[in-house]
Amino acid sequence: MDRGRSDNFERRENRTGRGDWSGKCSYEAGRIGCNSCRQSCETHTDARRIGSRILELVNRLNTLHPKLPTLPEELRSIIRRFYSNPIKVDKNQEHHDLRKTSLTESETVVLAQLAYQTSPAGSLEIGLALAASCISIAAVRKHLELANEHVALDPFQETLSGSVGLLEIEREGLKKYVRWVPERSEDYLPGARARGETYDFVFIDGGHGIGQVVADAFLSDRVLNAGGVIVFHDGLLFSTLAAIKYLVQECEYVPINLPSDSTIKSMLRRGKYLVKLGPWYAAHVVPKMHGSLVALRKPLSN
Repeated sequence: MDRGRSDNFERRENRTGRGDWSGKCSYEAGRIGCNSCRQSCETHTDARRIGSRILELVNRLNTLHPKLPTLPEELRSIIRRFYSNPIKVDKNQEHHDLRKTSLTESETVVLAQLAYQTSPAGSLEIGLALAASCISIAAVRKHLELANEHVALDPFQETLSGSVGLLEIEREGLKKYVRWVPERSEDYLPGARARGETYDFVFIDGGHGIGQVVADAFLSDRVLNAGGVIVFHDGLLFSTLAAIKYLVQECEYVPINLPSDSTIKSMLRRGKYLVKLGPWYAAHVVPKMHGSLVALRKPLSN
């Protein structure tokens, strides 16, 4: 036996209690309790432990986001067509870019899935703008043959938006399924409650100041039926946090698990907003969002 090889064997045999001519560490050889390469084995073990932990977190996030019902192709095609050209032209021939002000296409699909799942007898939204949300909800109502019109509140549709949302609704052949109301939510909703109007589905995407969003949440709750759904856009704003915290903590609403737009994005978003929005929101709301959508379900009884 070569002397150098013999010395190497003896050293390994002294450390491990048995000869090993493979030149591999005990981890690679599939053995437990390696003494000759303890540091390497500990590194491998740590890597396996970290990998298992990451996989566990990913699986937990996946279970948090169950699938909503699949939209019929007719509804998906309406949304695809609407987003195929992101530039919308108003009555004054001014251009409005969907990518700057509206929901993303995936957010619009999720909103439509929620409306489709809810099958609301009455639906209402605050903030019409370019009508991405309105078209998706109205299309669901048409497909399900629901009787009532979808109510869209927007006092600035003609003055600031050049009626671009109304034009898009008409282009999609959905005009008779939508009732546009040029009133502020704080003016319309108290009157709606006095008239006995109720809704099963409300989408809030109007003014984004704290007072406005909280007022919209408070007034919408008063006209929402038990078991109904409220959906917020821009769920990562502090104003939206305040409204959601009010509904969850004081009115016992329950956040709905929305399909995650990306598991990695969801994990990173949770960490990013831990400091900005606080641990409660980061733990209980952010993981259940899709993009910037947050959906809440009203309890069946208070």
